[in-house]
Amino acid sequence: PVVGRDYGTLRGRLAETPLHGAALAKTGTMTADVDGGTASLAGVVYTKDSGFVVFAICDQGSQIGENRQLEDQLLTEVITAHDIPVPISLVTPRQLLPQLSFQISDK
Repeated sequence: PVVGRDYGTLRGRLAETPLHGAALAKTGTMTADVDGGTASLAGVVYTKDSGFVVFAICDQGSQIGENRQLEDQLLTEVITAHDIPVPISLVTPRQLLPQLSFQISDK
């Protein structure tokens, strides 16, 4: 999904940054009860001079919300320190498939 434009977990992230609309990314989360908690963000940012820049960030710890903010801040600082993000020209917002939830039990 396009950051800040498509529906999903990235809809509200990086909204007030130069990366809004310039990154295609996916998130991943494991809650604190699973391996102590993990938040991740991976994808590509299109930039003016360097073209596509690929990134992957993983944070471990139970403060998932704080980790997501740190991911956004780090990505924004690294990209904007070296180049200018350019919005991706895709037809958006696109409707994603509905989210499914399931649980595995021992029974």
